[in-house]
Amino acid sequence: MTKIDASSVSLTEEESRISEEFVAARQNAIPLPVFPGPLPQTTAAAYAIQMASIAKWPDDVVGWKVGGIPENFQAKYGEERLVGPIFSRSVRELTDGEVAFMPVIPGGFAAVEAEYLIKVKQAVEPGARATDLESLMDLVDCLHLGVEIASSPFADINKLGPCSIITDFGNNAGLVIGKRIEDWQSYPSSAFCARVTIDGSEVGNATGAASIEQGPLAALAFVLNQFAHRGMTLEQGVWISSGAVSGVHEINIGSCSVAEFGEFGSIEVEILKAQPMTR
Repeated sequence: MTKIDASSVSLTEEESRISEEFVAARQNAIPLPVFPGPLPQTTAAAYAIQMASIAKWPDDVVGWKVGGIPENFQAKYGEERLVGPIFSRSVRELTDGEVAFMPVIPGGFAAVEAEYLIKVKQAVEPGARATDLESLMDLVDCLHLGVEIASSPFADINKLGPCSIITDFGNNAGLVIGKRIEDWQSYPSSAFCARVTIDGSEVGNATGAASIEQGPLAALAFVLNQFAHRGMTLEQGVWISSGAVSGVHEINIGSCSVAEFGEFGSIEVEILKAQPMTR
């Protein structure tokens, strides 16, 4: 849905190599043992590499994942969140009773995250900013349950901090779209919970901790302000993935995870070994 023109992105030779190596590792489904170059020192440099990689990727962007930056990195970078692309071929939309089979690269990083997803109702041109969360309600077409597959060919992607994560597509490798929440505005914040199990064992439980204001709407506000700063259009119909409700839960190939969202329903995901991309 969203096409990225990276013709105006200026990278150094080292930055270009970082982009090329991450893209090649993802396409060939092989791990990267180390970060492929000097770590970018600013989020602006990391986003420039991300944009160049998006332009190389043979698929359309249909959404944006929002992730939190750990507190120990926030002071250094002056930001609390980060954003990365979600590609069309990595999205699975489920009907009741279906299981999502999601591939990750062996030897890399892989995790599941329970999310609430916003679908954007109308396009927002570059420069528009979110002044308050209440004003964003008109941009929400619908709200769905979701699971993000956070994954990278680089196993230590999170350990190096936000510039590492931003550089490699925000550490995103897929999105599972679950049930639509009808009349979501009428529910109290306590209804928006998430419990995650992996192979039957609980790994995260955020009962009543996922307020709509601080979750999906805050994620939408962040994307809008990011795009205003970077001169990008927020396209109609794209998905905004709110960030991990109950945490980032590492998972292995062959494992099964279930994300339960209280009265709203659940999503079951099985993790598979990724195969090289076919042209």
